[in-house]
Amino acid sequence: MFPSMSSIPLSRRLIVSLSCILGLLFECYNDGFWGGNSRIRHPLTTSLRRRLSDRNVRFLAFGGPSTWGFGLEDPNDSTFSTILSDGHVHNAGQLVSSTAATTTSVPSKLTGNLGGRGWPTLASLCTQSIVGDDNVYDVILIETSFYHFHAPSATFDEDDDSLEEDIQRNYDALGLLASRIRQRFPLAKIIFVQLWDPSEMNYLEENHDDDGYDYDDQYRFKNTIGKGAEKKVVTFDQWRNNQTEVPWRSFWESKEYHQAVKRHDWMLSSRKEDTFDLYLNNLANKIQAFMYKLPRPSDPTEALAKAQKLFVEVEMMDYDRDDGIKYQYALSSQGHRLVATSIRSQYLRNIQSTILQSSDEWRNRVGDWGSGDSCQLWYETNQIDNKKLTYQGLSLRSFSKPMTEPKYALELSSSEEDGGTITVTNPFPESRMVYLTYMTTSDFAFSNKVYPSTKVQVSDKSSVVLDPRHEGKSIQHQIPRTTAIGMIPGNHAQTTIRLETVEGTVSPFRIVGVSLLYESGKAIGSHKIPSEFSLIIEPTHVSELHKYADFF
Repeated sequence: MFPSMSSIPLSRRLIVSLSCILGLLFECYNDGFWGGNSRIRHPLTTSLRRRLSDRNVRFLAFGGPSTWGFGLEDPNDSTFSTILSDGHVHNAGQLVSSTAATTTSVPSKLTGNLGGRGWPTLASLCTQSIVGDDNVYDVILIETSFYHFHAPSATFDEDDDSLEEDIQRNYDALGLLASRIRQRFPLAKIIFVQLWDPSEMNYLEENHDDDGYDYDDQYRFKNTIGKGAEKKVVTFDQWRNNQTEVPWRSFWESKEYHQAVKRHDWMLSSRKEDTFDLYLNNLANKIQAFMYKLPRPSDPTEALAKAQKLFVEVEMMDYDRDDGIKYQYALSSQGHRLVATSIRSQYLRNIQSTILQSSDEWRNRVGDWGSGDSCQLWYETNQIDNKKLTYQGLSLRSFSKPMTEPKYALELSSSEEDGGTITVTNPFPESRMVYLTYMTTSDFAFSNKVYPSTKVQVSDKSSVVLDPRHEGKSIQHQIPRTTAIGMIPGNHAQTTIRLETVEGTVSPFRIVGVSLLYESGKAIGSHKIPSEFSLIIEPTHVSELHKYADFF
């Protein structure tokens, strides 16, 4: 039951009421009485956006492949979030489009694999841009996974310092995301949906390598229990790639899979799972959220046998592997039904009656977004808000390959003698750090110089040189990276960013996003914004918001 208005201190009630009145007057002035249709709002406005009379439960869902229906024939109807919401759910993707802050009648395409190691950072820093300012939610689902938060360290070298830093960053970012969501939606029921993954398992086998080492094709991390060891670790992914496919049907769906799994003594790949569980429980208690954990048999071999029905297997191209193939797992239709049924029975049994008994005014209360954010990524939308960003000397073009989803970037050609400029408007009252998101290629491909190093200068301040490459050995695999490039003043000031390539290359320098965040290195809550982070994207699979009868 939602608390009554009488439980709020009088001073707070007056502030909320006044802000609601001012907010509604502002809406009338801009939306009809005088013929206007634009909605110009300060990004930190905390007034009530609109009063919804709809009595349906409104859902918001953050997550990875399972949340947006990866591998399902009909993801719009079969995910646990759409089952719970009868199809009326907003799914927040990893990418933020220029139309992310959309009304209920205008669907927006938000995409990305939130299972990538970079997703929590971007989602936590761009939460406002992803969710938007106009919508209010009753139930918010946040998918988490120990494997996705720890991979590849969960399987390989758990003492690697750089990986530990990434893991801690993921933890901090999830905490920030949850805290910002709670601050914005103080009355929402937040539920962490903790899934497991077949790739969490491995086994030991005889080591026949002379030096006692074995290197994984994808991650290139040491994958043994010690030099000269008699045993070596075989991950589930390595085992799966070595299996012989079954004629006329998928090995994953065959009885041969069951037989092959039982030939080994499987075990969990990491001893740190209890730490992850403790962290999530503490976070849930801190923000008054709930925890749902997909049951997993205590015997790893039994768990892998059960995984055949709970998960769907999707074959994907991976140019960093010698065979060019990897397998990814997400909930199957049966798995989604199990999760939805369990969440409904445990946490949402009386949610509809609670909604019916609460007033619209109380139900639609929202807080603010704290320091706020403004993120634009046009990687898949091909849309740039020219009120926030304009450009010269660059071209917005598609750079996708044939038979793949369209991908777009602002391109700066190496032949552009005068370079190019991007002019951004800072809507916040204080200075903000500008982050550029741009495409990178691997170290292995860098000898061919696919993308040029580019000098970037904010106003007339000192410049930085962006080196568009990442670790990897694939010529074709490209990953966006986000880098802080400099501070810009606030109060709607316009700032020009100058870009100039410093070498000639096969392809132009490609920018896929610009974000205005709090100053790099400073803390928002307990989370320090890094000066640079990667954004892992699976470009061949898209989650598209569909139209709703009411109002993730």
